[in-house]
Amino acid sequence: SLSAEFPSLIRGQIATNDDDVDVNGSAPGAQDTGVLFIAVGPRGEVVTETISVEGDSTFDEEDLTVAPLAKGQISLHVLSPGRDSQIGDGDIPSPVAGSGLSAFAAYVDEENGGVAPGPGVSNPSLDAQGLTGDQIRSSIVSETVEDTASDDQLVNANARIVDAQSDILNVYQQGNQATGINPVAVGNTMVVEGQTNLQPDDNTVTIELSNEDATVALSSTEEWDSDGQFSVQLDTADASTGTYTLELDDSDNTVTTEVELVEQISTPTPTPTPTEEPTPTPTATPEPTPTPTAEPTPTATPDSTPTPTEGGGPGFGAVIAVVALLAAALLAIRRD
Repeated sequence: SLSAEFPSLIRGQIATNDDDVDVNGSAPGAQDTGVLFIAVGPRGEVVTETISVEGDSTFDEEDLTVAPLAKGQISLHVLSPGRDSQIGDGDIPSPVAGSGLSAFAAYVDEENGGVAPGPGVSNPSLDAQGLTGDQIRSSIVSETVEDTASDDQLVNANARIVDAQSDILNVYQQGNQATGINPVAVGNTMVVEGQTNLQPDDNTVTIELSNEDATVALSSTEEWDSDGQFSVQLDTADASTGTYTLELDDSDNTVTTEVELVEQISTPTPTPTPTEEPTPTPTATPEPTPTPTAEPTPTATPDSTPTPTEGGGPGFGAVIAVVALLAAALLAIRRD
């Protein structure tokens, strides 16, 4: 589990007046062999350096030069040979005999023991073959981590070699932060924020506040992180109102801008953030429970069968009719 970092890269860049890089990390199992640092430039230039690994599996090397590399996009690599202590399958087409880091360093870099093409040279260094940066990187990978049965480990990083660059980003009165170049009230502390691609500790950024008569304030810093952001403070107690020149100097570049010192500036009152009224949650209206409709009590229907009259019964009407006929007959006979 090889790990490696390049803490000296500022904004992913290496300034030409620094021309070096720091590397640290851990390489368990590589205490005997060490690891190999490789830098490949945009035109196929190569720099290599063997780094020793401590007993606790860590390594830390400063000021590894990349000076032979041209400006532009470069790649940084750290190579560990793994547990077998050999590179790739052990068969390195190197001008130097062997299968370890020294033979591989000679294979990629003429400056470290390799040889240029010529009569009787069967294995010239990659650096001496006129290959491009991409072709050299491809060869490094194919002969190491992608080789047959290889347990090599390789860490890669990209960077750019560029000219030194520093700039002033923001100027404001302490306690009244703002973006851009802002006026500062006399007697208050001026804060100057900027950015650089120079490495800290080895470089210093100086900020000077002056007018036509004299320097009013001067401050410097050599501390910033990998983002290159720095901040300095200037005391304006001895200044008067007017227009001043603010100058940045990093020993390689000079940047100037104008800033106003005024009697006073108003401290903006922060706009209160409106409190959002909570959105009322609609209360669900309960559905009314339907009242069951009472079933009507059935009214007793009278029996359609007539109730027989007392003394009557079936055939009672016929008897009356016969009696009436007999009475009529008797009446007729009496009249006769």
